[in-house]
Amino acid sequence: RGPTEKSASTDDVTERHSNNSSPRSATPTGETSQNTTAPSLEEFKDKNKGVSESFRKGLSAKQRYGIEDGASEPPATVDASQLGKLGEAYDSIPLLEETCLPRGGISMETKAVGRVQFGIPPETIKDSMTLGIPVPQVYIVPAERFCREMGPALGVNLAEFEFPAYFNFFVCKKRCTLVVDSQEAEDNICRVFNETLLGPAQFRREVDPVPFEEEDFAPDFPRDAIPNLEKELRYFRIGPDGKELGVDVLLEFTQFKQPGDGYCHENLGVPPNIDTKDVEDDEEFDEEELDEALGMVGDEETGEEETVPADARGVEERDNSKWSYKKARWVGDVATVWPANATEEQKRERSVPRVEIFKMPSGTEYIIHDIDVNNVIIGKARFSGHVKVSETMSVEGFGTQSFMGISKRKTTATPNDDDDSLDSTDIAMSPMLNVPPTFHPPSFGLTTLGNSHGFDKSGSVSGYVLWVNGRGIMIDPPPYSSATLEREGIRPRTIVGIILTH
Repeated sequence: RGPTEKSASTDDVTERHSNNSSPRSATPTGETSQNTTAPSLEEFKDKNKGVSESFRKGLSAKQRYGIEDGASEPPATVDASQLGKLGEAYDSIPLLEETCLPRGGISMETKAVGRVQFGIPPETIKDSMTLGIPVPQVYIVPAERFCREMGPALGVNLAEFEFPAYFNFFVCKKRCTLVVDSQEAEDNICRVFNETLLGPAQFRREVDPVPFEEEDFAPDFPRDAIPNLEKELRYFRIGPDGKELGVDVLLEFTQFKQPGDGYCHENLGVPPNIDTKDVEDDEEFDEEELDEALGMVGDEETGEEETVPADARGVEERDNSKWSYKKARWVGDVATVWPANATEEQKRERSVPRVEIFKMPSGTEYIIHDIDVNNVIIGKARFSGHVKVSETMSVEGFGTQSFMGISKRKTTATPNDDDDSLDSTDIAMSPMLNVPPTFHPPSFGLTTLGNSHGFDKSGSVSGYVLWVNGRGIMIDPPPYSSATLEREGIRPRTIVGIILTH
């Protein structure tokens, strides 16, 4: 959730907690009793309302406290010795294989749906191709979709979904899945993709489309030479199967959902080999734990809130950050990603593998669970919601040095690894970071920035600088063009215009 929603979201979660927590019975001295007397049937059912059906299925009949179909009465007592160690079971889950991508973002290998990637900087599929790992089909769109850090990466798009969608559709014959945090994010992405994939709306609308725009042509331009853009775009929208191409053919969206009715999420995957000693503790979420999960623990005397970490290292160093199954169930918003061949019936019954993605309320942290066909979590990952774009990024193939060639960064990382830059030795030796050469713009000339295409891992998409009288006009500049030109000694003020052909 964004900063403006923080206060309201916290109050809302706190209210849900206070109204629906399941406190144990207290002794006259105020201490918690480990052996409780039998509650009424209504109290018993209300207490276990937040326990999902799939969660119960992971427990034996004895461990379920009698929450069986047709059970008329709850058990007389709940002894602590009957409860398992849910926390230990969750800690035993192996970590997913994670790969830090040179251009930014992280790719994780799951058994349920293959590779899942967080962060989509420009030309990101070339990272996977260069590293020899599969190009993901599932992408998590960051809540902050543009880089706002001062420096060469300022303004870089962190949700550049176009080429991942094209690669999956045209090369892999699959549909790309985007996990977004809101309906607004989905609408914005669809609006952009409609324009880039299908063309301007006035040429393709169903009612009264126009063949061309008068202002695009000079008054004396021959009328019979003006193309009919409406017919041309309609022709290219029709696929070989006769169906019209649309955004939904290339993209599928999944949104994060909040816990329903003030309770924890239902029908989630469960840790393996649950002995359930800590199940009852998991159902309770006291105020201090809630504050910790929300990242709201601060100085009570001054009233200052804890600063939200800005990167992975900050998350790792935050003392009150606890990676727990309880935190995900109660506090995180969840998005579920299913295999492409899963049926609606299988989804309802949770009878196929899947991936559950949790976004913490602060928006700076995510947790992923890889779940098998038996509803058991077989892998997990935790990572920062901050996408770091290297300041040494450049147009691949431009100049004498390749960014991918000098990138010595390790590709397999542990959770919250902050290896977001080149090795210090490589940085010192990199000609990309030395004093830029002196460049004298020609009276007339052409600088080629990129001469390849979006699927070439060793080159950049085509782009140029046209020089006229010592001033430059950029034509379809590739990603990171501004920083690259500056490193080559071409001052930004010499660029006076930009032409976008498509």
